[in-house]
Amino acid sequence: MRKGKITCLQTFKAATDKAKFWSHASTSQFKCTMGSSGSIFSGSSKQHILTGHEGSINDMCISPDGSFLATASEDGTCRVWDIQQKTLKAVMTGHSQYVSCIATSDTHIFTGSADKAVRRWNRHTGECEGVFTGHQSVVTKIIVHGDFLFSASLDKTVRLWSVSTGQCLHVYTEHTRGISTMLLADLSVPDRRLWRKWRSKSALSSPVEEPHKFLLITGSADNSAKAWTPARASSVVTYTGHGSAVICLDVNAGERQLFTGSSDGTARSWDLETGQPLCMYDGHMGPIICLKVYHRLLFTGSADGTVRRWYTDTKECTRVYRGHKNAVTSLVVEGSVLFTSGGDGLTRAWDMKTGDCRKIFRGHEFLINCILVSDHKLYSGSYDKTVRIWDVKPLLCVCYKAKC
Repeated sequence: MRKGKITCLQTFKAATDKAKFWSHASTSQFKCTMGSSGSIFSGSSKQHILTGHEGSINDMCISPDGSFLATASEDGTCRVWDIQQKTLKAVMTGHSQYVSCIATSDTHIFTGSADKAVRRWNRHTGECEGVFTGHQSVVTKIIVHGDFLFSASLDKTVRLWSVSTGQCLHVYTEHTRGISTMLLADLSVPDRRLWRKWRSKSALSSPVEEPHKFLLITGSADNSAKAWTPARASSVVTYTGHGSAVICLDVNAGERQLFTGSSDGTARSWDLETGQPLCMYDGHMGPIICLKVYHRLLFTGSADGTVRRWYTDTKECTRVYRGHKNAVTSLVVEGSVLFTSGGDGLTRAWDMKTGDCRKIFRGHEFLINCILVSDHKLYSGSYDKTVRIWDVKPLLCVCYKAKC
């Protein structure tokens, strides 16, 4: 295990390295058989397996055009895969430590690493075309928006970069402990008066062109979340109330609400504009590792092995999804299907309305770090060094009750 990340875990009590919560996962319960084509079959589900990494899959993303998958690994590399052919297209090498996070644009791939750097790669050739340096610790999250790149770090800061020039445009410095998560919230639709109000705050000494009407939200081990207009020197709102690190975030921009999950075992909702606390969702017996807002429902996944569904306005817990034997590491809502993955190496598909488990996806030998759903395909990245791709179109069609 990497020494630097263990130290970070003890500080965050959270999911930067999810193995903290399920270090006793066993491989004995996971079995699969090889088909003649090299695909794997588990029950009636066909899988494609992407192999080649020599370390855990820490993060992954799909390109905006849906043509390729990019994976970030403990082995210090990023790999690019052709989604249609299920073949390896490029390997990006250059980081001196593990790659913790990844993002893509139409033309490039961006990786953040424990070596404190962010790199920009040509998605076709695999060549490194830029190195962004300045952070003093692990880069935990990166977001690309147009010509702007945001990078969060355990050094307590977020940096804003110009993608084209590599120049650091600003450093956001108000958090007092490491930043584990962030997102960009689109405020162009809900209320332009809110945006104009925040724009009136003090500007940077060297003003940055506004990256559209977006609000940057950060979550930190200092138990708080903060909102920033990207081109302003100071945060515009601070959300305080959690008793421990803020691990995960989501926004309902239409309702102007922020949702935060914490290692204190609770989720909270906030008025996005004022920072006023609205509801506390209390019921989990362990840290909340992931959450998702879907209309007026909030889903929270926890280290206690369960997912809970809440009404956002009444804070009533209306359903508990039980089945994972270890911590729930990721969750995705796709139509009326809830996908969850865990430290038990399984991904489960739930009918959101009935709470029935529609499918269990088996095959990984260790915990699953990340999942995503795109174009009727489920992707799961695991500590076992592989990515598995599952066809979930029949499952989605059944739950949609629609013709396909």
